[in-house]
Amino acid sequence: MEAKIKVGQSVQVRLNDLVPYPQNPRRGDIKAIAESLAYHGQFKPIVVNKSNNQILAGNHTYKAAKRLGWKTISVVYVDVDAEEARRIMLADNRLNDLAHYNEPMLATILETFKDNFEGTGFNEGDLKALEKIIDKDAEPLDAGDKPVDSLKDDPEIKISAWRFTINRLS
Repeated sequence: MEAKIKVGQSVQVRLNDLVPYPQNPRRGDIKAIAESLAYHGQFKPIVVNKSNNQILAGNHTYKAAKRLGWKTISVVYVDVDAEEARRIMLADNRLNDLAHYNEPMLATILETFKDNFEGTGFNEGDLKALEKIIDKDAEPLDAGDKPVDSLKDDPEIKISAWRFTINRLS
């Protein structure tokens, strides 16, 4: 009996029913992804081709979930041919490469986690490196400092496929 899968709708699928994309050239940090999954849970589904259960986007999330011992994962199915599957896989990898950060804003946000970066994929060394990139002579931000004025010129930040709007606190 065929499963009743609605293409584009997120569903829970057994990890053992999925197949990693065999020609994915991307290498991910499974440990960092597993840390994020353990801390936050899964906040975006992986993308799977309906015809063969191959993972087109989220291969490393799948591997991290397996490492954590998860039995199921949230999936969005697409129904595409082999060429389109390759295009989706490549687009997912490449579009993440093309994203960049507003370094001062990232440093300001990371500073709020100064004592516990758990689940962010960042660490204290990343924050120190950012501070050097921003201004070699600048003093590190103090947790009480609120460089809010620097946000008004760039109130929106895009990280990978996610877009965040930073609003000024009153």
